[in-house]
Amino acid sequence: MWQLVQELLPVICLNRLDMKVLIFILTYFSLNILNAQNIQRWNIDFIENGKLLKYPTAGGLNSPQFNEADLNHDGIQDLVVFDRAGDLLRTFINHGSPNKIDYTFEPQYIDNFPTNLKFWFLLKDYNKDGAADIFAYSDIPGISGIIVYKGFYDNNQLKFKRVLLNQDTYNVLYFPTNDNKKGQVHVSSEDYPDINDIDNDGDLDIVTFASQGGYVYLYSNQSVESGFGSDTLLYKLTDYCWGKFYEKGENEYVSLSANNTDCSKGFTADTISRDGKHVGSTLLTLDMDNDGDKEIILGDISFPSIGMLTNGGTKDLAWMTAQEPFFPTKHVSAIVYTFPATFYLDVNNDQKKDLIVAPNAINASDDVDCNWLYLNSGITNKPVFKLNSKTFLNEEMVDWGSGAYMTFGDINADGLQDLLIGTEGSYLKNEGFRDIRMVYYKNIGTLSNPKFELADSNYLNIIGFKRVYFSCLPNIWGFR
Repeated sequence: MWQLVQELLPVICLNRLDMKVLIFILTYFSLNILNAQNIQRWNIDFIENGKLLKYPTAGGLNSPQFNEADLNHDGIQDLVVFDRAGDLLRTFINHGSPNKIDYTFEPQYIDNFPTNLKFWFLLKDYNKDGAADIFAYSDIPGISGIIVYKGFYDNNQLKFKRVLLNQDTYNVLYFPTNDNKKGQVHVSSEDYPDINDIDNDGDLDIVTFASQGGYVYLYSNQSVESGFGSDTLLYKLTDYCWGKFYEKGENEYVSLSANNTDCSKGFTADTISRDGKHVGSTLLTLDMDNDGDKEIILGDISFPSIGMLTNGGTKDLAWMTAQEPFFPTKHVSAIVYTFPATFYLDVNNDQKKDLIVAPNAINASDDVDCNWLYLNSGITNKPVFKLNSKTFLNEEMVDWGSGAYMTFGDINADGLQDLLIGTEGSYLKNEGFRDIRMVYYKNIGTLSNPKFELADSNYLNIIGFKRVYFSCLPNIWGFR
């Protein structure tokens, strides 16, 4: 297999492949790849600072969204990561060891997902058949709505079929308007909504920001109320100001209402102009105090922190009465550059959901130390979060930031093909630029079985250049 890669090196170099393509080159080559038969994964070891990486060829993560689903029908929730920087999927199989983070990178399951996913998506089992379903951003140009795929199992693999909603002109979710017409359930491409059973009636509701921001809309699923159980998607806009708060976007604090009937106007809500545009927010609903109603965790494009709003109302009438603008305040507060989004799933197989905070902005976020994992030592409906890692998954990948290109060559003249990566580097959150560099991995394996070890993370000391590119070895690389 390695011989085949070496034969293809001129093609690889000619196209200056991005680091993400390392997933393909180093995991899918096989002896029979040219006739498209028996394509197999090819695992190559990578060592950094004496540590053998678990998922070296997964390609790194920039703006990841984390969801769980049983991909191989073994009764264990696996991990699906969608990176909105490039609209790329990663699939990880969970081996289910209690109280242990126990994933392996299994990219073959990616082929079972739709190819039109972009900006955001969530995995939720809305019809309760044991197979996760997809709610995703519209694939129809000019329509900021929600499309749906129903999950099913085929040969013990989770696959998906587009749901034909037949609710109006476009195949997206609609709701009836006050003038007896229909409007699509609006979710911006910049936002990250939440889909959860807000009123605890058994079907899934949608919470998302209004198109001009500030207020959160609640689209209640009327399936159970209409006698259809949980397997139908019938949405109604039941609350134009869910939680009665207003997100000003001026600082990390939101404006709360003094009572449970009036929507907060905030300090400037009466006159604020967003020019018809909502700049971006993220939502996560969960029960923080085990009282049956949902609190909310907010992220905003203007700030690196997340805020938690306490619901002092009920499951039927949400009223946010207190806020923690730098959540979680009882441990290390999440500071994720920039535009943090939050995700709630069981990462370490202890039957309690954990919190992940990751950036949602493209090309303007910390893209290495970017996935903050908080393990839950409480219960799912009354969590106690403690920071476990700021580099969840990324710490086990070859990831040197964005705009990375690679080439092979015998750097140390030992007869083995080494690996060079030229990269725009990581986003320096306090500087506004990236740490451009060249990274050298020495091949310490053999001709037929390569093994790469990090030899120099700043090869030739090029940090400080505005841009780096390099051509195929043995030709020399150039700078500008």
